[in-house]
Amino acid sequence: SCGRLIHIPYTTTLYRIHGKNTIGFKEELTLFSRMKRWFHGISSIVSNVKKEGELAKLQAEALLCRLQTQGCATEDSVKTIEQFLGFFSAPFWKRAKYVRAFVEGDFPHRFARAILWH
Repeated sequence: SCGRLIHIPYTTTLYRIHGKNTIGFKEELTLFSRMKRWFHGISSIVSNVKKEGELAKLQAEALLCRLQTQGCATEDSVKTIEQFLGFFSAPFWKRAKYVRAFVEGDFPHRFARAILWH
C-alpha cells in the first residue's frame, strides 16, 4: 500500500500452454466447427493407434531377433511372438477374434486396434 511500482525487464514466471488450454476470446461453436473438431479428434486417434501398432510390431520383431541371436529363445516364446506378429497380417475377422489375447484395454481400444493394426 505504501510501495512503489518499478519495471522488471525480465520474466519472473514460467508459463506453458498445454494442448487443451484456451486463452482469450473463445468463438461460438457452430455445427460445422463442432463437426470439424470431432473429425479432427477422430483422425488424430486413428493416426495414434496406427503408429502404436507399427511400433508394437517393430518391437516384437526386434525382441524375436534378439532372443534368437542370443540363443535364449524358447519354443514357447518364439511361438507367442510369431502369433503376435501373425496378428498384423491376419484378415480382420481373425484379428477381431484374437484381439483380447494380444491387446490390453477396454472394448473400444481393442476394437480400434483390431481394425487398424494390419
